Amino acid sequence: MFPEYDLQRAYRRLPVYDEKNREKAEVDILLVNTEWAMAVEVKRQADAEDVKEHIERMERILKYPPAELEIRPDIKLLGALAGGIVTGEARAAATGSLHRKPAKPLAVSQVVRPAAGFRLKYNAFCC
Repeated sequence: MFPEYDLQRAYRRLPVYDEKNREKAEVDILLVNTEWAMAVEVKRQADAEDVKEHIERMERILKYPPAELEIRPDIKLLGALAGGIVTGEARAAATGSLHRKPAKPLAVSQVVRPAAGFRLKYNAFCC
């Protein structure tokens, strides 16, 4: 998945706690190596609000780094939002966030087009 970053370890559903042990966020997937970390949010259908929430989540990750991140002052945190359906508004919000001047987090957006004939299947408990 992103070979240019050589992300070697993966963690799922990783909670982020503050100094008083209160949960501040949960990271769906955290990919890590010694130089880079990527927080991945996974959604069935991603919209612009999901992008905004993920950027806020990344800021909490930097403020309250989980032990698995082994944060150092020079670590680079990337963000990714994966969705079965990614709305145009979500793409625009993610692209717009690239131009923000955050303290540290970076937003990365990569659009992967579905294969010809791909049809989304909904689970029985959905909608």
